[in-house]
Amino acid sequence: MSRDSRKVGEHILALPNGEVISDACARVIASWWHGGQASALYSLSSCGAVSDRTAWEVQNEINQLRTGKTEPENETDEVALTHLLAYVERHAGRKPVESWSRLWI
Repeated sequence: MSRDSRKVGEHILALPNGEVISDACARVIASWWHGGQASALYSLSSCGAVSDRTAWEVQNEINQLRTGKTEPENETDEVALTHLLAYVERHAGRKPVESWSRLWI
């Protein structure tokens, strides 16, 4: 398990019930799963923007894991993506965020 995946797992476990992950955690998870510069997850990871397509991309990655079309890198992948989906749904339509590039866990 990579250092970042361990930190993401610890961050998720420490969340109070019903809370969404932090901006920094969302950025890390999106950086793992984006499909290149044209993807909505790349926009999230690079500048914090959440477009109409972002939730679809996250759900697609979850479905790929659940159907075995994508092999998980570690045991936290599906959990991390599920939390990212909740985050994306909470921040739907958000424009780029100033100083986003400074965030990381």
